[in-house]
Amino acid sequence: MNNEKSILKKLESWSAAIKLQDMDQIASHYADSLRVFDAVGPLQITGRSEYVEHWHQCLSTCTISVFESAEPIVEVEGSLAVCSFLNKCGSTGESGEEEACWFRVTQVYRKINNDWKIVHEHFSVPFHMDTGQAQFDLLPEINPTAS
Repeated sequence: MNNEKSILKKLESWSAAIKLQDMDQIASHYADSLRVFDAVGPLQITGRSEYVEHWHQCLSTCTISVFESAEPIVEVEGSLAVCSFLNKCGSTGESGEEEACWFRVTQVYRKINNDWKIVHEHFSVPFHMDTGQAQFDLLPEINPTAS
């Protein structure tokens, strides 16, 4: 399997772990040495254990029932890979309506002991420059390609 396909498989596995809210499987995708710029929480998170705690806090406040990725682009050079994609994340509300929005995500992988691990992750949402309001209503131009 080529490196690009390996990264896409990692993306699928990571997404599946999040849908299942399986913290051990989620954590297995990250390197010990990690830097994260998440869309919620502190300005930055450093280290796998700190990010696992952040995931625990996030999953304790909401049940993720919607988690899908679209338009992944993978670039690999040696032992580093970058995967950028759009990610729909949210839940189903008490009324049965989907409460989700699209994020922009970039993950940087490093091949460690012959396994690709995330060493940097960045989630973001665009905002209106005039109002400072997040643009949670934006949609990708094509249908999701991975979930």
